[in-house]
Amino acid sequence: MKLGLGWAKSHAFVTGQCPVKKYNRQLMNMILADKAHIAKAVNATTISLDDAPRGYQEFDAGSAKKYVIDPHGMVA
Repeated sequence: MKLGLGWAKSHAFVTGQCPVKKYNRQLMNMILADKAHIAKAVNATTISLDDAPRGYQEFDAGSAKKYVIDPHGMVA
């Protein structure tokens, strides 16, 4: 990172947290009304309980997937 060049170009570096409470209720209602598909947006993959060790290994190795363990096969 070239700080001098960034300063010369007036770049800004900002940190913070997402205002979760601001969007929580609206997002929950969209999920319940089947208008928002969060699992697809975050690249979630449903796996069985038997596949959980493999899912943990892939996640620990840096896989870009999120895993939802569904032991009873109830997730559509």
